[in-house]
Amino acid sequence: SQQAIAGERALRLAAALEGLTAEQREAIVQHYFQHRTVSQIAFSLGKTEAAVGGLLHRGMQTLKRKLAETPGEEEAGS
Repeated sequence: SQQAIAGERALRLAAALEGLTAEQREAIVQHYFQHRTVSQIAFSLGKTEAAVGGLLHRGMQTLKRKLAETPGEEEAGS
C-alpha cells in the first residue's frame, strides 16, 4: 500500500540521517524540514553561511550515497 511505502521511505531516511555528523544532520533538518534559511541556520549554529552551505552540501552527498546503498521498494518489485 502507499502508506507502507511511505513508512518504508521514512525509515530509510531516518536511518540515513543517523549516519551524518550531528552538525550536518541539524543543518539538513533545519533547512529541509523546518524550512529555515541558510542565514537562520548559521545564526542558530554559530557558524558562517559558507560553513552551513558546506554542511548542507556534504550532508546531502552523504544522504544520497547512503540511500543509494539501501535497496528501495522499487527494486523489491512494487
